[in-house]
Amino acid sequence: MDIQLEKLSGKYVLGVSGGVDSMVLLDLMARSNPESKKNIIVAHYDHGIRKDSKKDRLLVQKLSKKYGLKFYYKEGKLASTTSEDLARKKRYQFLSQIKKQANSDGIITAHHQDDLIETAFINMLRGTHYRGLFSLKDNATIKRPLLNYSKKTIIDYAIKNKLSWNEDSTNKNTKYLRNYLRINILPKLSEEDRLKIINLINKNRIIGQEIDKIISKIYFEKVKKNQFSRLWFCSLDYEIQNEFIVYLLISNKINDYSTQTIKRLTNSLKTLPNNVTIEISKQNFFIINKDKVLFKNHKS
Repeated sequence: MDIQLEKLSGKYVLGVSGGVDSMVLLDLMARSNPESKKNIIVAHYDHGIRKDSKKDRLLVQKLSKKYGLKFYYKEGKLASTTSEDLARKKRYQFLSQIKKQANSDGIITAHHQDDLIETAFINMLRGTHYRGLFSLKDNATIKRPLLNYSKKTIIDYAIKNKLSWNEDSTNKNTKYLRNYLRINILPKLSEEDRLKIINLINKNRIIGQEIDKIISKIYFEKVKKNQFSRLWFCSLDYEIQNEFIVYLLISNKINDYSTQTIKRLTNSLKTLPNNVTIEISKQNFFIINKDKVLFKNHKS
């Protein structure tokens, strides 16, 4: 299967790690975009976890120079015990910083179909309900043009076009759930299995969009200055209560939650007495005050 990228208008920061996925995307973006020197900025974040990580930066820098693209990098100082989630957050903080600095329209990453399936599995295991199935998607800031292509297709492209890339040695460590799935589960999926999973993800995306339309209307009608009526909330159907809480969290950029967290918050808002503070996550909480529930975070 050939890889065809949809043309993007505007200026973008391209996150490139040095692995095969991002090196292929860098090559594709540079070849398919005649204005690439003006519109593409290559950004590489070295987590500092591996001793040999410098060679990744040099490889990305070399290909960026070949195509005449601006190149930025940052060296992090994360420990070998750093969680996958924290490493990801630090990388996105860096990409967002470069986006702002360069006055770019968005960020492009090399996530592909295998990443989509892995993320769906991980989120289902975490208990994030149907939303976890389609959490890896394009949005207003981040574009992922390889989501329709498998890892095999990407590797085939790299070999065909004689690209060089580095294999991250930590990708073989199955103590990380994503690596375990990548090594032990995904290779066992047939093409029919993959198609069924992708169809399930797409169906849930459509359902989720319709639910969000309904909940967003309720949210903007009922939430004023981060407050809403507790009596009104208690009158809602239980599933709508849960969806309302999810929408409130996402609207306030709190994405690290589980089904258990949502149920805990919903039940607490209905059963606890007045003048009680309910912790949502670090520096985010609800305050029950008389008939009102107030959402507070570290910025408000």
